[in-house]
Amino acid sequence: MQESQCFAWSDDPNLIHWTKEPRPIVPLPPPGMKITGFRDPSAWRQDDWYYMAVGSGVAKVGGCVLLYRTKDMKSWEYMHQIASGARCDCLDDRSLLTHLHPTDARRNC
Repeated sequence: MQESQCFAWSDDPNLIHWTKEPRPIVPLPPPGMKITGFRDPSAWRQDDWYYMAVGSGVAKVGGCVLLYRTKDMKSWEYMHQIASGARCDCLDDRSLLTHLHPTDARRNC
């Protein structure tokens, strides 16, 4: 089964009603990588960009976190891996933000 990243949002304060984009915002993992998983996105805004980290894994290597960015939340550009190895699945939003941008992590978490 191929995993993809989708986008949904709610203007409902009770989060009962949602709007979903009809197509995935990131339909496939980066080409050329032997990806074993592609899930658990975490997105945040930093200045004029939105960033998204996606939990993944590379066959016979281990887990990794893939970094994407966009200005419109719909057209995402793959940038690079930001973590890899057996323990990278332990990154939560706060430690990931601290790793990427320590000042914003303290302000946003």
